[in-house]
Amino acid sequence: MMVAVLSVAMLAGLVYMWRDYECCALEGFDPLLSDEHVEAELKKGGSQDLFRVATGIYVQSLSFESANDVQVTGRIWQRLPPGRTLPAGTQLGVLFPDAVSPHDGNLTPIYQNFVLPSGAVLNVWNFQVDLRQSFDYSAYPLDGKRIWIRFWTDDVENKLQLVPDLSAYTETGVETRMGISDSLVSGEWTVRHTFFGLEQIVYRTDFGRQSGVPGTTPRRPELWFYVVLERNFTDAFLVNLVPLFVTLGLLFGLMMTVSRDPSAADRLGFSTMSVFGACAGLFFISLVGHIQIREQFAGSQIVYIEYFYILSYVVLLFVSVFSFAITYSETPGDGWLMRHNGHNAKLFYWPTILFAILVLSMATLHYG
Repeated sequence: MMVAVLSVAMLAGLVYMWRDYECCALEGFDPLLSDEHVEAELKKGGSQDLFRVATGIYVQSLSFESANDVQVTGRIWQRLPPGRTLPAGTQLGVLFPDAVSPHDGNLTPIYQNFVLPSGAVLNVWNFQVDLRQSFDYSAYPLDGKRIWIRFWTDDVENKLQLVPDLSAYTETGVETRMGISDSLVSGEWTVRHTFFGLEQIVYRTDFGRQSGVPGTTPRRPELWFYVVLERNFTDAFLVNLVPLFVTLGLLFGLMMTVSRDPSAADRLGFSTMSVFGACAGLFFISLVGHIQIREQFAGSQIVYIEYFYILSYVVLLFVSVFSFAITYSETPGDGWLMRHNGHNAKLFYWPTILFAILVLSMATLHYG
């Protein structure tokens, strides 16, 4: 009874850890939520005197082409205040420095120099871009993705400063889904946060400008737009974790059939070779699932769910060795694990496995 209570308690602790895990914390980010905040960030970068171009974005779709490539489509606009003209030698438009698709095909003009009733001049483009980014999958399937869209200009002389057009959005909070379609993603992903940021990027080059001090200061704060997604744990649980727990359950069933008593062995259909065969089949099934996970995250570090596969391999080996050890000798073993047909090993099967999962989860997810 105590073993059952202990197992249930550890399982409850594991479920609580999964529910409490925060995949999408915003530590290290400084979302721009107001014009005053934008002004403060520009002063930090020393670019408050540059010509500002209000830039907005509306993301209509996201498609993950691979573990590190994401295709983004939507609309971008830039607005000039009434009576203001661009500095000589500059023009409106944006470049996507993280794009792997051709830059000249990313923007399709919709409105050019459209004069608003206020006198402001509006330019609008549709865009489609393939971005190469690095995502952290170490907590899969409890992970999230932070997608960023960086904006550059072709302003060689650094006269322009892109700033977010916050006035074009009804709400600017990080959880308001500003700048993103409500039907953007479904099923596997849920949008947690969207926000603009001005990032102080220091490059280790002056891009050929012969400044004499390359890479010591940022050219100017870069405008970034972030989309933070949270993975739907239920789908990943059903696809990956349920088969693994079923495998562990079947192995427990195999252990329960292990017996030195010929009548019990005949009644349960137990034989050492049958256990070996069942373990070999379960190993093959687990291996196929593990290979699919590794192919999905090729090139990345070991992800959280892979530890479950590694644990299942250890249990498969243990069950095989356990069944052989029980039946190999002509006399019953008197060790703590071997006595009474391995009663203690069977009794502590689930507590041991759940404890191992808890330890692996705490270490991998950095819990606490």
